[in-house]
Amino acid sequence: MYSDILKSFDCIHKLFTLDDAMDDGVSIKSLILSDVDVNRFEPASVHGQIDTAFILYSSGTTGMPKGVQLTHLNCILNSLPDDFSDESLKTAFLFGEWYHNYDTFMTYKFLALGRKIVYVNHATPESFLKSVENNQVNIAFVVPSLVGYLSKADDAEKYNLSSLHTIYSRSSPLHSKTIKTVKSRFPKLKNILQGYGMTEAGELTSESWGTKGSKLGSVGMASPGITLKVVDSETRKILGPNERGEICLRGPVFMKGYVGVDPSIYLDEEGFFKTGDLGYYDEDRYFYIVDRMKEIIVYDGYKVAPLELETILQSHPEVYEAGVVGKPVPDYGEEPTAFVVRQPGSNVTEKELIDYVSTEVPPYMQLRGGVNFIEKLPRNPRGKILRHQLRNMLN
Repeated sequence: MYSDILKSFDCIHKLFTLDDAMDDGVSIKSLILSDVDVNRFEPASVHGQIDTAFILYSSGTTGMPKGVQLTHLNCILNSLPDDFSDESLKTAFLFGEWYHNYDTFMTYKFLALGRKIVYVNHATPESFLKSVENNQVNIAFVVPSLVGYLSKADDAEKYNLSSLHTIYSRSSPLHSKTIKTVKSRFPKLKNILQGYGMTEAGELTSESWGTKGSKLGSVGMASPGITLKVVDSETRKILGPNERGEICLRGPVFMKGYVGVDPSIYLDEEGFFKTGDLGYYDEDRYFYIVDRMKEIIVYDGYKVAPLELETILQSHPEVYEAGVVGKPVPDYGEEPTAFVVRQPGSNVTEKELIDYVSTEVPPYMQLRGGVNFIEKLPRNPRGKILRHQLRNMLN
């Protein structure tokens, strides 16, 4: 049945199976030969700049994941290990699933350097702490929720994390309080670095490229070969420092294209990729990510970025993780509404969290929609909050 359905798609040219081959298909078993003459092997001829090597997938935080075609050149550039040349970084901790850029090519970078990689499919706080202690991990690539855990959990200090001196955090920004707290709890941790990237173009910015060191809240400066611009989402006018707009990019590391999507949909008239991310850069050309444009809450005419409220909530000592969405209300549009997972043993109240946020934001950004306490936030494998599922909970 499945073979008939698959054959009906014009885009499928050949079928491969992991067990016995279906009709007109090829079994992987038949390709794994025990008796083969390696001297007769000839690599296929490819055009590195145009031929597709991988089809990975976008994160799918605001819609269905899209197939991302990466050429051989894209893969080579994504795998260059030049920003991790520090020889003290002998052992790296990585986790996730190899269907998107970050985990795939971070693995390649460290393999190219001949370093040791400690890999887990799904990183829990316990598996992360045990991995660092048992393997003397020097550098860890994690998501913000794990960094937040290090800032609050008492049991984290029971483990020997003295080997760990660099953490790279991706997916969403960290609050400055969180960074300061983790560094104070673990004095041998030298760096907590942030960056900004996507499957379509790899690492776009990183604090490791910053010419003036780290800046709290920033995702660093543009990576080599990447050109970035910030434009007004409506007029497409190019904006200057500290002006919020859509981040657009181009460069040799940018993908060949999405599978089955017309490039005119995602490229502007200058050939820049429209990321859909709201952000800005400062006078030193350090970039800051505000949120996905599709996720912006509009309350009484004001634009509210859920990510900013989530970052503040997650800095509270009794909050394990938090997500924010807009709750529709008559006349005013949407009210910022929070979903919060408490720290174990915490009895923090809705009012306490609303008051905590109100001290850091203007009136229009306050949590007028309230706080809902839940057991776990819905996230994708990269740790990004699936806000559309939170919106469904409101209904």
